[in-house]
Amino acid sequence: MATGPKAVPRLDLPTLLGTATLRLVPDLRTATTRGNLIVVKNDSDARYLVITRPQWQLLQRFTQGRTVSDALCEIISEDHCPPLREFYDLVVRGYQHSILQVVGQDPPVWIRPVRWWLKIPPPVARIGSVVLLSLSTVILLVAGVHVPRHSVDVVGGTLLAVATASLAQLLAACVLKGAKCQVFRPRFQWRRTPLPRFRVELEEAVMGGRETEINVALVRMVPAFTLAAAAAIKFPTYSLPLLAAVFVQLSPLWRTPMWDLLRALFRDPRLSTRTSFVFAASKPFALLAQARQQFSDRRFLLAGTSVTIVWLALVFVVGCLLFQANAVDLLHRFYLAGGLRYTGIIVVGALATVILGIVGLVLWIIASQIRAWWRERIARRRRLQITGHSPEEVAKLLAGIVLFRDLPPEPLREVAAAMKTYEYQKDQYVIRVGEDADRMYVVVAGRLEVIRHYDDGRAQAVAEMVPGDVLGEIGIVRGSPRTRSIRSATPAILLGLDKEAFERLVLPHLTRADVEEAVQKVGFLQNISLMREWPQQTLAAFARLAVIQEFNEGELVIREGSENLNLYLVHRGEFSVTQHGKQIRKLRQGDSYGEFGLLQNRNSASSVVATMPSSCLVISKGDFLKFITQDFMISLQFEQVGAKGTGRRVFSSAKGPGFDVLRA
Repeated sequence: MATGPKAVPRLDLPTLLGTATLRLVPDLRTATTRGNLIVVKNDSDARYLVITRPQWQLLQRFTQGRTVSDALCEIISEDHCPPLREFYDLVVRGYQHSILQVVGQDPPVWIRPVRWWLKIPPPVARIGSVVLLSLSTVILLVAGVHVPRHSVDVVGGTLLAVATASLAQLLAACVLKGAKCQVFRPRFQWRRTPLPRFRVELEEAVMGGRETEINVALVRMVPAFTLAAAAAIKFPTYSLPLLAAVFVQLSPLWRTPMWDLLRALFRDPRLSTRTSFVFAASKPFALLAQARQQFSDRRFLLAGTSVTIVWLALVFVVGCLLFQANAVDLLHRFYLAGGLRYTGIIVVGALATVILGIVGLVLWIIASQIRAWWRERIARRRRLQITGHSPEEVAKLLAGIVLFRDLPPEPLREVAAAMKTYEYQKDQYVIRVGEDADRMYVVVAGRLEVIRHYDDGRAQAVAEMVPGDVLGEIGIVRGSPRTRSIRSATPAILLGLDKEAFERLVLPHLTRADVEEAVQKVGFLQNISLMREWPQQTLAAFARLAVIQEFNEGELVIREGSENLNLYLVHRGEFSVTQHGKQIRKLRQGDSYGEFGLLQNRNSASSVVATMPSSCLVISKGDFLKFITQDFMISLQFEQVGAKGTGRRVFSSAKGPGFDVLRA
């Protein structure tokens, strides 16, 4: 007897979709089924991957072995990229079904098909099943059903019913062989079943197409029907358990031959990538998505509902005949016993349960959002809990700040001990433009404003700083005067470190370039809402690709209608976005521009001009696209942003080569 596949350690998603080299398993079996779908199977796995033809072409890109990001760059550059969620889901499903294999990982042991000598040709299976089922149905209607007289009759009829189940599996295996399908894992099942019986793997029918699925479902009904008809003629007292077996076969409420028949007739094979929710944010959302998919197949749902009604009516009629009861009389007794009242209570209770469940789910979602918001607020305000400002408490605070997090523990404690506390009232200046840079600060509590001074004496806030931000460090590192003024917008608490202590305690462990990159880039990026949840190593990688570019007042950043080559993140200052000569919005610190054009290969839809001396973090199109393809969570995040902003899927090149930058 064949054995199951050897367990292979499964990779986590970041490794699978990031660094692992995947290869399409050779000698896969494929079959085209209805709806022009393709069924792919590796015989080392007991499941079948149902995909579209374009999805199969995507999987074939892994024939020679490559990483997911490399394959994604290729299909984007060729303008063949599907929605990213579908692509990642396809890769995960392919790996789970052993269609894709990690290079260097031992393959599972194959489930070998058995030699099955008996076979039933498809025409014989279809015609023979229809004839026998029709004839048996007529006999059962004519002969009627008899109640068993002794317990021996019940036991004998039950054993015959079990035998029909085993015989049905044998005939199904013969039908599979006749349709040139393979027979897997024939066995006598003792465990996890109410009654021992013979079984084979019948999912193989999908490899033979709809005709084979219908034939297998029909032939599985034949033993129960024919034996019940024979018993009704020769051994009437055995017929009741056999008739029960017939009704079990006809039930559409669980996985029975009737259910399989309805599925083959009215339901197209469900795409494997439609039923997965590996990227769902939470279990309730995943269950809702799965339920919606189940109810979206209206033909199958309507057919199943109709057959269920007919089946329940047959069960009721046969029950009335067996107990020699009049249906009207039964309903009258049911009414007199208060059945309708109790049934109504049950129905109302069920509806109330459903409604309360929906309301509970909505409340749970709202509570989750409130909890996430509250946790973020607590995390931002935890700096207020430094009671006494001991070096240990300050060191713990500094360890979470980008400038100091890479310092060893002992130097970090020395920096904490050297820091002093400064308190500022509202509208009080912390630093002024042109002053000598003699101290750097860390915001502990409160909110600060970056001020722009005009020639006419006006002062305007152009950016803000919040707890965790660092200010004044660039002047210390470069030895230059202050380039901007900063004042407190609310009462604020800051920790300050003098220039001499900074050079003595920090710079021996960090280069000046590291300080500038950490504070100006990473420290800025981690406060942008889009990137707030990114891991530190991801922020650092993005920061290494970006450069800080300064713009003078009135300088044109990008012209309307020109090719979009960069992503811009406003680091300081303000920019005006105009379309057809009219201003449509302003860009301030933390705002971005150009991501939609990069994701969809569109020319700039507007012009951007600096309205004051400003700066941006700029990353080129090629670097940006390559970066987001390296991490599936980030690429999915940008896909959601792009789709929400434009209503179109990302990486859809409307004209020109577009994404050739990814070919390198």
